[in-house]
Amino acid sequence: MKGRVWRYARRAVQNAMIVVVFAGAFVAKLGEARIYSDLEPVDVWVTRIGPYSNPFESYDFYKKVPICSRREVEHKPLRLGEALRGERYSKVSALQIRFLQREDDALMCEMTLDPQTVADLSQMLIQQYTYEMVVDGLPSRLFLGIADLDAAMLPFGNSSSGSSSDPHAQGSPLLLYTHLQFSIAVNKEKRIVEVALKPKKPVPLHAATSENGEASDLLVAFTYSVEWVEKDVKYS
Repeated sequence: MKGRVWRYARRAVQNAMIVVVFAGAFVAKLGEARIYSDLEPVDVWVTRIGPYSNPFESYDFYKKVPICSRREVEHKPLRLGEALRGERYSKVSALQIRFLQREDDALMCEMTLDPQTVADLSQMLIQQYTYEMVVDGLPSRLFLGIADLDAAMLPFGNSSSGSSSDPHAQGSPLLLYTHLQFSIAVNKEKRIVEVALKPKKPVPLHAATSENGEASDLLVAFTYSVEWVEKDVKYS
């Protein structure tokens, strides 16, 4: 009975977490009760993505953002409540995280973004799209990138001073995050008790220009790092 009450209480704490979105690290506490062995794979899941200003507008992540996606995407079985809320968990197979194994700038994938993909991602940055990643039941909400909205909405050939200019000339107003920095806390029982996730390494998002002035493909490398810290947190 005590164990059952604890499971309900822990789930209530997780459900009551206030989700705060910002460009810095997102810290989630109290993981699942799972005990890991050394070097055991730690799955990372991504849920839906959508504009920050409209939480009711959301899309399947990999259908909307084809970043480091594989042809066959594995989906996590849903609980009844998750299914009723329309949630969908897609496994991030490009993240090869193993319990207690440190990673420094590990490569997720290299992608060649064509001009249409760059344009689609640019619109998502302008609309401040956010998405959620889940590690051991702990959610982290992140921005897809950074947008200088004033500069991004400025038409080419016009500037605030009235002179003709290219808004990309002094640097792109749209920056796509290309690195995920995980800091995962574990206790002596080898349970995950906290996850801090921070997006980093923003790169300018605009199509490269060929010699004849036409937009060409943009090569982007996506990476991640993982550090492990020990915390004295016990499960009852």
